[in-house]
Amino acid sequence: MLADWFNMVQRELLQILTDAGISPDINDDGQLSQALGALAPAQNIAVFDTTGTTNWTVPNVLRNGHRKAFVTVIGGGGSGGKGSVTLSMGGGGGAGGLSMGLVDLSGVDDLDITVGAGGASPGTTSGLNGNPGASSSFGSILSATGGNGGGGTTGMGGGNAGVGAGGDINISLGDGHNGSQNPNSPNDAFLTTGGNGGGIGGGRSSRISPRAGGAPGAGGGAAGGEEPGVQPGAGADGIVIVRW
Repeated sequence: MLADWFNMVQRELLQILTDAGISPDINDDGQLSQALGALAPAQNIAVFDTTGTTNWTVPNVLRNGHRKAFVTVIGGGGSGGKGSVTLSMGGGGGAGGLSMGLVDLSGVDDLDITVGAGGASPGTTSGLNGNPGASSSFGSILSATGGNGGGGTTGMGGGNAGVGAGGDINISLGDGHNGSQNPNSPNDAFLTTGGNGGGIGGGRSSRISPRAGGAPGAGGGAAGGEEPGVQPGAGADGIVIVRW
């Protein structure tokens, strides 16, 4: 009876290793701990939302291979464009790219994490293109470029979104919206419509009070050219999130 109980316990323990994808090794006494760490849900999160580069010390549980990290990287959004006085409203700034993936950091002591800044507003002068957002990255593993600025000098086109690379999921968060003209009065800037910023939380366009991007990587809204003191909305900064 006691032997049956021990056999049952051994089968249960071996199943834990199997579920974690670990081959039993008689010389490794740390396999059960490794398996439990790999199977447990994420317990920690590190959020990097200050622009620039930070050198991150990899936690022991990741460095030792007991867990993998789920990483999200978003590039900075582009700013909106400033329309010309007689031509148009500008285009909205494009959102940043996004990359997400499960990352094995076994043996990695530290790595650089970069958060890209959103594109700054180009200013209040009529006829200005928006500025692009900067790229974000997680070491050399995952990256996401920033969105392009919306049109102003070059027309009413919305900025193209950035792109993600290196992850299990790599996408763009959305192009900026094009500006438009009233077909009945194409040269009347008061009757034109600017483009909203791309992405979730993209800035609203406005002739007098455009909005900046309101969520990580969102594009800024466009401004009208006939209002000399109004500037387009800036793009939102990117972000890097690590869960383990």
